[in-house]
Amino acid sequence: MKPGSINELNQSEKVAFRVEFNGRLPVAKQRYWRGLVLENYEQGVWKESPQAKVVAAKVNYKKENVIKYSILQEPSNKKWIFALDMPVSKPVELKWGTGQTLRSTGPIRERQQLQIKSAINYKFPKISDEVRQRNLDKSSIKGDRLARLAEKLYRQAGSDREYIKAVFDYYRDNKFFYTLQPPLLGDKPVQSFMLDTRRGYCEHYASSFTAMMRLAGIPARVVIGYQGGEWNEQGDYLIVRQSDAHAWSEVWLEESGWVRVDPTSAVAPERIEYGFSAIRQLMEQGQPLGNVAGEKLQAILAGTPFSRTIKGVKLFWDGVNTHWYKWVIDYGKKNQSSLLRWIGFQQTDWSKLVFLLVGLGSLVVSIQAWLLFHRKKITDPAIRQYQKYCHRLSRIGIVRSPSEGPASFARRVIGLRPDLQGAVMSVTGAYIAILYAGISDPKQQQILTRVVHDFRPGQ
Repeated sequence: MKPGSINELNQSEKVAFRVEFNGRLPVAKQRYWRGLVLENYEQGVWKESPQAKVVAAKVNYKKENVIKYSILQEPSNKKWIFALDMPVSKPVELKWGTGQTLRSTGPIRERQQLQIKSAINYKFPKISDEVRQRNLDKSSIKGDRLARLAEKLYRQAGSDREYIKAVFDYYRDNKFFYTLQPPLLGDKPVQSFMLDTRRGYCEHYASSFTAMMRLAGIPARVVIGYQGGEWNEQGDYLIVRQSDAHAWSEVWLEESGWVRVDPTSAVAPERIEYGFSAIRQLMEQGQPLGNVAGEKLQAILAGTPFSRTIKGVKLFWDGVNTHWYKWVIDYGKKNQSSLLRWIGFQQTDWSKLVFLLVGLGSLVVSIQAWLLFHRKKITDPAIRQYQKYCHRLSRIGIVRSPSEGPASFARRVIGLRPDLQGAVMSVTGAYIAILYAGISDPKQQQILTRVVHDFRPGQ
């Protein structure tokens, strides 16, 4: 973690992964997605320790605190898997990383679905002397003024737990600000941040807090990953985006083991409770973070009726794409019925489904006209595949009119050839997902190519 690394991710709305829970949804303050544990600090940069052992740690937890969930990981070209803090069980295709993290055996170049278990309340019974010393290392934490501040605060606090509270109070009482455009720091970055600039975002707070712990003789380390996520009510899953990237700290307390501490919450509690998108909205409106009344905050985040409609349409299409992907990779009837039930059909009624697609297509066109105007042109391969599909239908006497949309055409084809309804809806659904949702996922294109290839109406 170097200055600016997380801020770069915060500018992207690209989906990192999606999560389906087998049971209850963790509350916002529990949605920490653990990725890398950084124990080495050199020249202002936190890094993974090459000395850290890659082994699953012994974690104590109760069964009632275990959450089971499925992650649909998007391609990242990295090996990192971000599990809910704290993972206690993994699928065989993954391996343990340092600091109770998870890794893929190779770079993730296509979507992966992974079943994981995590404990939301847990305790590490002990750490080795080697780990303790590594997380006490303060040799690169420069600044006499910073050392004196840590000494003063600990002397006044009198214990490790009270010292943690004292550092939080120091952030709150000394006009620290959460900003995405912090000033540059010098060769003593933590000291400059804590005593001079006092402006930064999550990585500044995680770095400075961890340094303050080490200066007081408390083992501490930085964890980076994601925090939060957007709940898609229509799809019953959580969407975690690159903009949810986050950094926090872990401290070792003898009676509790490793304890997660998020110093960002001291100055921007909205970031933890409502996510990074809330922070961005508040900043755009010039609202002071940490000081927005509950009702006012809810009103700001609710947006306008139009923006809520646009958001709803986007979430719907994200759900269509996600469920369609999971459906097509397994052609079983169980999955097909599951998708239809999610859309709102208790039984496979293709005529009603066609009506839905027609109506939804019209809704998307009218509501998202400006989005469609600005978005990237539909990929040529998708159009070519759909034209191939239409050509095969024309050879059996079913010719598409130039003014006939894909859903309307599908309705007419099924009316003429009811025996083709399954194949027609497979092609039409895949094409509409690209046409209206603007999905550029290569996997979606592969799905369309495959279902068109299998479409043989003359046989």
